Amino acid sequence: MINNNNNEIPLEEFSPPSLGRSDQSVGSSGSSISGDLESQGGLNSTLDKSIGTSLGTSLEISTDKEQKIQDEENFDKDADILKNKIGWRGLKTVRLMMERYLYGIIVAVVVSLFIVILSLPNWSGAEAHYLNIKTYSIFFSFAILLFGPIYVTLSFLVSYGLENVKKSKILMYTVAASIVFCILFAVLYLKGVKYWFYYLDALAVLVVYCLGEVICAYRISGVLQKEENPVQKINVVKALTLAYNYAAPDICVTVFTLIYMFFLIPIYLTINSSILRLGWRLIIHPAYWTLIVMIARQFLTKDICTEDIMRNSNIVLHTFFHHQTLGKIFVYTFSDDGALTEIGMVISAIEDIILRSLALKRDEWFFTLLIGREKARAHVYSQQSLQLRAAILNIQVSLEFSGLITAPLFVYMFQKHRVVFHFFDGPNIAPVTLLYQSILSISLDVMAEFICTYIETRFYKLPIYHTWRWMKSNKGFLCWIVYGSLSMGLLAMIWTCARVPRAGLCTSDDICTCSSIIASSIPEWCYNSNSTLSTMTM
Repeated sequence: MINNNNNEIPLEEFSPPSLGRSDQSVGSSGSSISGDLESQGGLNSTLDKSIGTSLGTSLEISTDKEQKIQDEENFDKDADILKNKIGWRGLKTVRLMMERYLYGIIVAVVVSLFIVILSLPNWSGAEAHYLNIKTYSIFFSFAILLFGPIYVTLSFLVSYGLENVKKSKILMYTVAASIVFCILFAVLYLKGVKYWFYYLDALAVLVVYCLGEVICAYRISGVLQKEENPVQKINVVKALTLAYNYAAPDICVTVFTLIYMFFLIPIYLTINSSILRLGWRLIIHPAYWTLIVMIARQFLTKDICTEDIMRNSNIVLHTFFHHQTLGKIFVYTFSDDGALTEIGMVISAIEDIILRSLALKRDEWFFTLLIGREKARAHVYSQQSLQLRAAILNIQVSLEFSGLITAPLFVYMFQKHRVVFHFFDGPNIAPVTLLYQSILSISLDVMAEFICTYIETRFYKLPIYHTWRWMKSNKGFLCWIVYGSLSMGLLAMIWTCARVPRAGLCTSDDICTCSSIIASSIPEWCYNSNSTLSTMTM
């Protein structure tokens, strides 16, 4: 792993004592002592051998004492660093929490603006018209570019820099892919092909990540190898390994997201019991996405040839954009029975505390079953793992808080399009109710975050200060997270939540032929006529 970027945080600076102490400072003291000896050597040349020998012996004893004292001072210095920069730091830690929330607010403002804009078009049309095909087609044609080729290109730009991206010709591939997608879906729309019924939209997304991203990662690896050795031929195995390490998390998340949104969420919507829906939100949803995060996180410490290992966290952001946005929508829409929503919020906050408090232990237990206890502990508590976990945690907290703001706004603005989108199979939620629930949810999150951060810094010694400082110093990385929240978060969620007829779930491209597994609230006009799907194209 190449880690020579000036922005990188020295791992030794915040290594817990259990992980070993750096010997770098000891080496520095040795160099200083060596310089003193050389200086003293000039004096010895003017003396006879006996005096020189006596003086040399005296210097050796003096050197041993000085080095011992220096070692003790270095140890105390390292202890001070650990004490001051690792662990719970009182108001400084609280300030860091507030800074993460502030960044979450910035993300929420941008996403909220687009929620309002995207709620303005007519998605469903007039009475007896289920889907406005023109609106849906235009939206998807732009959305797939933003969370498809453009998203992939920007992720490489964040990880490897503009020069490497230009040399690898990824920009050319992105432009070509964007043109192909625009032409393809424009032709399908003009020809009247209901491409969503045949999963052509999902297939296009899979092509971007299962093929396009792999090719781009392979090209990047070739460029990096040429920089190291311009004469040597490209090592195909090494290039394919980098492509696998980089693309595998995105492929995994993409596939599991499509499965969840297209097939599992419809099952959730068939559940009539509010208690069972609450159980889904508190058990199945977090377990499903936690497993995906655990799988994706295993690629963080693998060599993808970035100049700064902190940039490796880029390859798992895809997961959090879906998980956090979707999870908060669940909270506000799963029930309209009395105070069950509020009860769900309280239980969800308690669940978050438990899951985050046991996260490292959970991973240790899991990997103990796979590779044994010693190797599991070495892997989970390694410097790189702790550093990257802290970086991801900073991002996760910001995105979770932004979701607390954008989720109720999304529910309020899009419930008028309830016939087209998932989640809105109950009555309209009053703005006052949403405001009250939002305040409650934010208050619970602040309390839960305080407890979790205390445990993570006090007992696990996660280096959240250094990783957050790195993020603040890399404004481009923060901008990238905002873009990801908008494209991979909001736009992808709107696309996957659109309740359009799909093969296997419906017998034809008519919403009236779909069972409750895809549309828990079949439009009333389906029961009043035998007409097929009516759509507005103007």
